[in-house]
Amino acid sequence: MKICRLLREIHFKIHTFRNKPKIIIYNFVLLVFIQLFGPVICYILAIAFGKNLFLIYFLVIIPVVSAIAMLPISIGGLGVRDLSIVYFLVKLIHPKRYGFCYFSAEFFLRCLSWIIWRDFLCLYISF
Repeated sequence: MKICRLLREIHFKIHTFRNKPKIIIYNFVLLVFIQLFGPVICYILAIAFGKNLFLIYFLVIIPVVSAIAMLPISIGGLGVRDLSIVYFLVKLIHPKRYGFCYFSAEFFLRCLSWIIWRDFLCLYISF
């Protein structure tokens, strides 16, 4: 019963945006920006730490870590995301403190992007 109601709500929300392509374009652009923001910042951090790594490493590692965090292993991916980003970055950069610094920066930026996204939804989307 709950699933049917949830599916109806999702269908209604999708149907609401059918005639609002401007909102869909805004959401897509913001989504791309948010998804690229984390890996680019981690790349800049690598440069700041004096590590000569390629941007492609971060463009691969950060989405993999996000996918691992979505596995139903823990509550909200808490702990899994932390350890997996440190694990993958330590494979590239030997000292563990760099991996933790990358995780901390990525966590801060995810929180910041969530705040931006929430404000965008509140300001520009009205039903």
